[in-house]
Amino acid sequence: MERMELLEIIHGTPVFLREINQDTPQWIGKEIRVIGSLIYHDIDAEIGVLQQYLDGRESFLLVDMNLVETSCNNRSMIELIGTLAYDLPESGSIIKCTKCSRVPKNVRRRLTDTIINIDIPDIPDLPILKSRIIRNVQGINMSLYQQVIKLRRQFDCRFNEMMEKNNEMKSEKMESKVKRKKVKRFE
Repeated sequence: MERMELLEIIHGTPVFLREINQDTPQWIGKEIRVIGSLIYHDIDAEIGVLQQYLDGRESFLLVDMNLVETSCNNRSMIELIGTLAYDLPESGSIIKCTKCSRVPKNVRRRLTDTIINIDIPDIPDLPILKSRIIRNVQGINMSLYQQVIKLRRQFDCRFNEMMEKNNEMKSEKMESKVKRKKVKRFE
């Protein structure tokens, strides 16, 4: 029987929308997980706009929803997992048409106002989440969620430090064993 390889499932790094807006290039091409309120949804264009309100500040993110089946209403709290990319014109399109250009002007203005260092006339640097998983998280306590994410990041940082020290200790032990074997050979 042929042995099958297991597919690695990427769960997405939990990210706050303001972190994406403050440093978009850091997150481009990465699998991320975001939670927010769906403030705009166009079923025909397969796009949506997510809003997150934390620490008295609003943040927004454009979402490409062509891979997910959405039965969410506007203002639904949802969690999305997907890859962050730039909103570029569709390939093969004669007219420069991005997903953002299909969003109503009042919503588009709110999107672009929250992004730092964006060139508004062309809007080429607007991030878009290519979502592949969606779920309803209505009733989630966002301040508690924010605290949990901060604690998780602290844990991950400490865990990674501990693993690095452990790996260093293992490599030092291996080096000392190799040295002892070499010494025994020469005796």
